[in-house]
Amino acid sequence: MTTIAQVKSAVAPLLARHSDLALVNRFLIVKPVGHLTRGVLIDRRSAKEVFHVRQAIIHLFEPQSSFNLNFGADLYKKT
Repeated sequence: MTTIAQVKSAVAPLLARHSDLALVNRFLIVKPVGHLTRGVLIDRRSAKEVFHVRQAIIHLFEPQSSFNLNFGADLYKKT
């Protein structure tokens, strides 16, 4: 399984070049955050070296107990 430390090291060069990006756990967020949060979720798979990358948009204009990733899709689908 991919760890958060592996995600941090994988996106570190990207974060260094782009000040409008932030990493929160496994979610790479595009700033500024307003009523919508846009970003990329870098999730884990059963294999150590494999990431599950998914783009997501989360609306923040109503109270939620957790973030729902309904507005999103896989960035890469194996055919």
